[in-house]
Amino acid sequence: MYAQILATIQCDHQANCKQTARVQWKTRPSPDLSPGVTCDQILEIDIQLGLGGFSAFNVLVAQYASSDTHSGFMAFSFIHGLLLVRKDLQQLIINGSKQSGHMKLIVETSPPYRAAAARERTGGNSKGRVRDMDVKSHWEKVYSEKATNAVSWYAPHLDASLELIEESHAGRSAALIDVGGGESTLVDDLLERGYENITVLDVSQTAIDVSRRRLGELASRVRWLMADVIKAELKPGAYDVWHDRAVFHFLTAANDRAAYVQQVRKAIKAGSHVIVSTFGPEGPMKCSGLDVLRYDAESLRKEFGEGFRLLRSFTTRHKTPWGATQQFLHCHFRFEALGSRQESA
Repeated sequence: MYAQILATIQCDHQANCKQTARVQWKTRPSPDLSPGVTCDQILEIDIQLGLGGFSAFNVLVAQYASSDTHSGFMAFSFIHGLLLVRKDLQQLIINGSKQSGHMKLIVETSPPYRAAAARERTGGNSKGRVRDMDVKSHWEKVYSEKATNAVSWYAPHLDASLELIEESHAGRSAALIDVGGGESTLVDDLLERGYENITVLDVSQTAIDVSRRRLGELASRVRWLMADVIKAELKPGAYDVWHDRAVFHFLTAANDRAAYVQQVRKAIKAGSHVIVSTFGPEGPMKCSGLDVLRYDAESLRKEFGEGFRLLRSFTTRHKTPWGATQQFLHCHFRFEALGSRQESA
């Protein structure tokens, strides 16, 4: 049975004319699958635009991109399809074509998402190499298909992260690792501020390559590590500052979170600072087609456990490139080793 959603957005234009953008989509099993297998789908996206409907269509895309109501597996492909259509529409407008008409787009989900869909049905209990391959395939696909400033977490400068790093007073020669740093501009700002010992870790080689090209000759002053953080070979006690913006909340399986915290404990030492930003209690439940977890300061502190003293926490409202807002929680811990007293400030 087809799953159908009909959405209509109407916006008042300057001359009080109506702008409309109507999108209807349905899914059906991919024909190359066995009967009864529905985790791989074809999306048929039908777009009808009234006169001047491109502005309304942008509103519609923003609505879907910020929605928590669609399954992560399907929503990622659906929203990606809408973005492809928006790109085509922009080109039509540039060429002087009318902003009205009818378009149809068929998007077939690619193989890496088959296992991702299976994980959603089984509660995310996949193990071993299947997880490793899925994680890397997913993020390579995201970064190869989207521009740096077209992902929801993009910001020209990570002001909250920079503020907390500066508050650590770790010094410009401190060893700092940016986990999931990929295409982030944090490394640019750290170099500009004089930090001398920076490591950027990301599971996507594509993302790392983007940053290296952007930095040019400055890239040689950074250590680049392509790895899944929970599997990476990290030198014990190597880092004075551990920074993570928007990686930890993707770890929905308890064993993955435990492995992450163990990696942190291994890679830092007593007195090191741990700065982690996740979606807050009012943040989205999905991101980039994947389920995420939301935290408040206390629940995040409990995940890290004994030895991590919470120094400061606060929330911010991040604005995505398409205008939606996401609540982020920012926490600054100091590692005081096992047996230390737990406090929050």
